[in-house]
Amino acid sequence: MRCEKCNSEWQPPRNMQSLFCPFCHAPLIEVREEFDNLETVLSYFVLKFGTDVLKNKQNTLQFLETFFGIGKREHTFLNNLYASGLMDILFRLQNAPVAIQKSATKQVERQLTEKYGTSREWSEYVVGCVCKALGVTNNADESIIGIRQSAERGNPAAQVKLAIRYQSGQGVEKNLEQYIYWLRNAAESDYTEAQFLLGKELYHGRNCERNLNSAILYLDRAAKGNNTDAMCFVLSHGDLQNLSAFNYTEMAQYLLERKNEMSSNQLVQLSVYLEDDDLAQAIELAQLAYDKDPKVAWQHYVSLLKKNGTHESNAMELKITKDIAAEGNAIACLSLARRYEDQAETENDMLTALYWYRMAAETGELDAQLRLGEIYEVGKLVGQDLDSAVYWYKIAAYNGSSYAKAKVSYKSPKCILKTLTLIFEDDSELTCQVLGIVTLHEVDYLVIADPETKERIPVKYMETDTVEGFEIEQVDEQTEKSVLSKFGGVIR
Repeated sequence: MRCEKCNSEWQPPRNMQSLFCPFCHAPLIEVREEFDNLETVLSYFVLKFGTDVLKNKQNTLQFLETFFGIGKREHTFLNNLYASGLMDILFRLQNAPVAIQKSATKQVERQLTEKYGTSREWSEYVVGCVCKALGVTNNADESIIGIRQSAERGNPAAQVKLAIRYQSGQGVEKNLEQYIYWLRNAAESDYTEAQFLLGKELYHGRNCERNLNSAILYLDRAAKGNNTDAMCFVLSHGDLQNLSAFNYTEMAQYLLERKNEMSSNQLVQLSVYLEDDDLAQAIELAQLAYDKDPKVAWQHYVSLLKKNGTHESNAMELKITKDIAAEGNAIACLSLARRYEDQAETENDMLTALYWYRMAAETGELDAQLRLGEIYEVGKLVGQDLDSAVYWYKIAAYNGSSYAKAKVSYKSPKCILKTLTLIFEDDSELTCQVLGIVTLHEVDYLVIADPETKERIPVKYMETDTVEGFEIEQVDEQTEKSVLSKFGGVIR
């Protein structure tokens, strides 16, 4: 073999590809790609020359030095992997079970950190890049180091990834200023995904100061770049129509021609735009969205079927709601419960409504919890059940309802609790009538009656943020006399 640069000749070694001149180190291969992180370098290297090429330390490090000159730290850490023999371990994992691969790569990361003082993030990054090139599974997600490097070197896709990391706090400390900063960087590179995301943020003003003019500018640029998300967003927000020069007809036509390629959420947004002018087409799009992802599209699809109002549409709307409710969707369960309650004429009808209310309530739906309390309190078409009413009111109160709190607070005139159950150390219980409440020196006391002796007993009453809602304590003899003296003969 002969080097064209230094004219040196040599016999290439067996079973090893010669990529660089052993005398002047000039590359014997042509690489036109530019790399902005270790992952892309190694992935290209392996794709071009096969995974075994990584077994040769000299070739690998020389490739990095020649074609990834900005990666000096990566070069050092990769050299450490070879020098410590850890690279050999990664190679032996290629055909191992996934569980072993994950466990072993964690050990490699730990050894790299302990032996060379490499940070945990850098160890995960370097080992993760090698594992990806070798097809070995490891525990690390896409490394924040690699994303940040690519972002800082001007890669707009990486800038959007980094922005989203700052928004969510995944792998970095949550920072909304950095979120918007990196979106702007990517948007100014005419990256339409960033233009859409930034335009949406500027429109809503949730994570930055609202600026409608700037929002329109970025959304317009994204839409003109054929960004489907931007087009759908613009079409589904009617207040933008009088504030910009968007060509809505052209956008809608462009999207309709590509409806089968669109996501469920995008189809719903387009359907919203067409709803008033072409209900049939809006329903068709909603159905397509529902077929793609029922959880995303069912509410909009159901609303359009109700709006259509035909017998067939009403039957389909009920079927869809039942199907979604059967999967435990709280909104669908609540919708069915209200429907059956409104139509209820018999106890069996109300029992069906109660079933769906409980399904919704058990998923945390506050409105369902409150309605269960109300139905059981008044006994609408079913027998009054104050114990069940109290149960659901207490849960609703715990979830933040002041209305429910009033129903189960002994301090409230609307309280439906008439008794108090005392539980003793031997787990025996005693249910006492609550006669009233007394406030003495800014402390509340319940006055209860022993069910056998009718003796009046005061207990200290403290409301809490627990599901039970309160705690009680015994009082000393002096306090008991003072409370009973103030309570007098008045019984609530």
